[in-house]
Amino acid sequence: MLEIIIVFSYIIHKMLDVYIIAGLLVLNAIIGYTQEEKASKAVELLKKNLQINSKVLRDGKWTTVKARYLVPGDIIRIRAGDFLPADVELLNGEEMEIDQSTITGVSLPVSKKTGDKVYSGSIVRKGECNAKVIATGKRTY
Repeated sequence: MLEIIIVFSYIIHKMLDVYIIAGLLVLNAIIGYTQEEKASKAVELLKKNLQINSKVLRDGKWTTVKARYLVPGDIIRIRAGDFLPADVELLNGEEMEIDQSTITGVSLPVSKKTGDKVYSGSIVRKGECNAKVIATGKRTY
């Protein structure tokens, strides 16, 4: 719309209006570009900070790795507050309460014990134990 006004102002020889509107358009473009850059940098920073890490037993030592590097057969340590990055089978440890609302829609936590399977996307509400990764990525439940 403003570009059309610039053309009409030019036709009727209102050059001051042409300069003012063109200047405002350029200023708006500059502000829009800088805001877009700031927003994209903020999103990248959030993505980096929100990556899920997991405590995994490899080569006899507990290390922290990014969840995307988990493979079936890995032994991970899960505890209250953890978001499960993969489908797991509970090994040794205490009875757990798992929030599976993202999968089932049921808002109440479910009790799980040794040998039970817990699915990716669940949240541990109570307990702590070791678990064996049985599926990752697109192969998860």
